[in-house]
Amino acid sequence: MRRSGPIDVLAIAAQAVTMGDDVHVRTQAATNLLIKEWLPHLAGAGGGQVAAFARFLSANHLFFLTLAMAAARSLTEWAAGVPDSSIVTSMSRNGTTFGIRLAGSPRWFTAGAPEVGDALYHPGRGPDDGARDIGDSAVLELCGLGAAAAAGSPAVAQLLGGSMAAAAALTERLAAVCAGRSGRFKVPVLGNAGTPLGVDVRKVAEFGTTPAVTTGILHRSAGTGQVGAGVAEAPLSCFTDALTDLDQRLTGPPDQR
Repeated sequence: MRRSGPIDVLAIAAQAVTMGDDVHVRTQAATNLLIKEWLPHLAGAGGGQVAAFARFLSANHLFFLTLAMAAARSLTEWAAGVPDSSIVTSMSRNGTTFGIRLAGSPRWFTAGAPEVGDALYHPGRGPDDGARDIGDSAVLELCGLGAAAAAGSPAVAQLLGGSMAAAAALTERLAAVCAGRSGRFKVPVLGNAGTPLGVDVRKVAEFGTTPAVTTGILHRSAGTGQVGAGVAEAPLSCFTDALTDLDQRLTGPPDQR
């Protein structure tokens, strides 16, 4: 980083979406683009650790995911400063609990973490090995990535039985409950339409449709690591609870209106 200077993480993510990444369960194109960006600086660095680092990058196709999560969180942290908004700016899960927050509010609304469905497991692994949905990576779905970009990702289609139409339906499901579309992330197979952006709890409650999250599946035992990937469906109750709280903050309790 000292040699290359700042890296535009979201510009790389945008290019990777056009190359089949959803930038959640698949970041292979994005990681390759990052390696390409760093390659001249790695080649010029010299020293015994360069080769080891190059081997690590080439073998870790999810390396870019960590950068994408941090970039997405920087966006939602900024958006969280908007007061009294119905837009979801936090969506996270820890294997037992799923929680969301709205822009302009520090309060978490929680429900039980869902199982990960439509799953593909590593050889020798199966549903009995997988934990419930877990991690901070669902922030990507709030920024136009993950399930929002599923329509152009053969990797996500593979989770859904191989159908690109099913992957497109996952994106359109998210579009139904979002406030708009991204001007940065475009999906070629949707006529270069922007990915859905800005999950709105009003629409979630109106349609009874929650965001889907394309996600890795961790083993139930700590320290074992990833055993597969699939699609998790966010629980509805935490969204409706958040909407009720927003209504009360805007209008006051029912007996005071």
